[in-house]
Amino acid sequence: MELAETLREAVAMLVMTEPEEIGLDTSFAELGVDSLGRLELIALVEQHLGRILPENQTPELDTINEVVKFAESLAAA
Repeated sequence: MELAETLREAVAMLVMTEPEEIGLDTSFAELGVDSLGRLELIALVEQHLGRILPENQTPELDTINEVVKFAESLAAA
């Protein structure tokens, strides 16, 4: 499964809605994802990538698309 769709489904579960309701460019705060939820999403990305994300850069990631682009940049490096 593509990372964006995996994250969309995870966010939907966190905020108890349907994945189709989750915009890829909608901020996590606007979606109702709290700090614990953000940590869960980062852990999911780390599992998907098989590596730990730099902590100093993850707070800046506020949408699914931002997370995906960041993950892609790490994978390409």
